[in-house]
Amino acid sequence: MQHINEIYINGRFVQPHGTEVMELINPSDRTVIGAVRLADEEDARQAIAPPRPPTKAGHAAANRSAPDTCKRCMTPSSAARRNWSRS
Repeated sequence: MQHINEIYINGRFVQPHGTEVMELINPSDRTVIGAVRLADEEDARQAIAPPRPPTKAGHAAANRSAPDTCKRCMTPSSAARRNWSRS
């Protein structure tokens, strides 16, 4: 039987604050195949809260790759520009 004791909040798996456990049931034969620990109000608050600012090292790494990515993704190709100008 599988036991799930972690939830995904803000990019990482954490232990939920909640203590309620729910059984996981196989719908084809109605047997119990596991249990999952449920989140509570405190877990929901953490999930909804604004993300923390990145660390300096992470921020610097993001800044090195972001301009290239943005230019590639946000700049329409010449073929796309021709199609847009016809509209």
